[in-house]
Amino acid sequence: KGMIKMMCSAGMSPNIRGCVRQIAERHLGKKLVNEKLIDNITDIMIHKGV
Repeated sequence: KGMIKMMCSAGMSPNIRGCVRQIAERHLGKKLVNEKLIDNITDIMIHKGV
C-alpha cells in the first residue's frame, strides 16, 4: 500500500479512485480488481490522511 500512496498522493485530486484502480490493475491484473477492492484502498488512503 505504501507504493500506491506515493504514486497517488503526487496527484492528490478528486480522481484518486481512478489512480487507485490503475495501480491495482497494474499490480494485480484486471481480473482481481473490483469496486470493493478500490473502495477499500481508497478509504484506507483517505482515513490515513495521505
